Amino acid sequence: MYYLFYGKDTAKSRKKMAETVSSFQKKNPHSNIFRISDDDFSEAAFLEHLGGQSLFSDKFLITLDGVLKNVEARDFIFENLPAVKESHNVFVFLEDDLKKAELAEIKKKAEKVFEFELPDDKGGGKGFNIFSISDAMGEKDKKKLWVLMNKAEREGLSSEEIFWKLSWQVKNMLLAKQAISKGDRAIEKLKMSPFVLSKTKKYAEKFTEEELKSILGKIVSLYHESRRGFFDFDTALEGFVLSL
Repeated sequence: MYYLFYGKDTAKSRKKMAETVSSFQKKNPHSNIFRISDDDFSEAAFLEHLGGQSLFSDKFLITLDGVLKNVEARDFIFENLPAVKESHNVFVFLEDDLKKAELAEIKKKAEKVFEFELPDDKGGGKGFNIFSISDAMGEKDKKKLWVLMNKAEREGLSSEEIFWKLSWQVKNMLLAKQAISKGDRAIEKLKMSPFVLSKTKKYAEKFTEEELKSILGKIVSLYHESRRGFFDFDTALEGFVLSL
């Protein structure tokens, strides 16, 4: 089965998606959660998720964040949409923009569609852009990152959503840093869109490889230790940002 969270009000759609994922985890405590973005989509991995099931988990939940922006990924997913509908596992699509025909097609078989559009004109709001957080991380601007993180939380984004964007950015910078040192062939093998790769290479220059490894280790450790109940996740994430 699959759900679609859709619309330009990305703060609300991400908040609702995070609530849905949290509810799923509570109902399925032994479940596995996978997150896929448009720059790390793999056809083989997607097919594995369609039928995959662990001996030690109830089912998988797979979030696909902006994956339908990737033309090749979108075509492949739409070809397999009937199988996604019938899958034992749960797929969650998060998109801010789709063509009318694409939206109509994905709505046909969706378990449920949540739409979050911005007000037509009044106030002129644009919603919070969560990628501004990962950009601030890449810019090595601690003050800006802290301000944006607090703004994101006021807009309704969860600390977990912020965490995944930060860890995604650090991981990408580390991969780019290592690939740059190996030459053009290694860079070509990175599974990043040209736009993401261009930005990531620029950001990676602001860090040493040792710094990135240390930051990635700290943020991953923070996530797992908070999930074991050693400390409050929200407080620990803020402390991590302030310690950068």
